[in-house]
Amino acid sequence: MSPERRAIILPTSSLDNDIPNSDLRDLLISQQVRRIDELERQVDMLEALLHTEQSKRQADESAANNTADNADSSNNAVSSSE
Repeated sequence: MSPERRAIILPTSSLDNDIPNSDLRDLLISQQVRRIDELERQVDMLEALLHTEQSKRQADESAANNTADNADSSNNAVSSSE
């Protein structure tokens, strides 16, 4: 996970106990933090898959270009020797 992506969990303070529904609010916040963490992990996984696919495609294109270049070189060598 990249360093700029991180969840910060703040401890509850004693002042929160004076606020009604603070437990519900804390629960909602913790659920959102967990969901954000899950989504960030999914994004990282998808970026890795995308990078892998792009690298594979570039390697395939490079191999195809090398094969075509080698075929052209062979054809030119045969033509010039005739």
